[in-house]
Amino acid sequence: MQFLVSRKVLDYQQYTADLEKANALGRLEFNFSYSARASYKLNALRPADWQALVTRMWGGDAAQIANYNNHRATLRPNSCHLDPECTKHMICDMTAATPDMYKKCVDGTLKHKPRASPVTC
Repeated sequence: MQFLVSRKVLDYQQYTADLEKANALGRLEFNFSYSARASYKLNALRPADWQALVTRMWGGDAAQIANYNNHRATLRPNSCHLDPECTKHMICDMTAATPDMYKKCVDGTLKHKPRASPVTC
């Protein structure tokens, strides 16, 4: 992560490593996966920016949903494919603060769609 003097997060960069390959080579190599700002087209990484992303995803922004699923699949090779049910589970997983909220989000009984933290910076 990169920080300004103000301690604001400028970007989040995901790296992965292949442990089987590392064991075979005797050294660990990290591979760049993605930048959150670039992948999700975020101006900043404030809670409000993440909230806007989640809102776009709830609204069916296919490009953002596909982006998220691609990055998630890098970390979870057996993750679901992009059908409406999988998308709902992905977004509920990203946003629900408790197991009960997640269950209500998935079954549609949550009164309000989960959202990012209401705290703004």
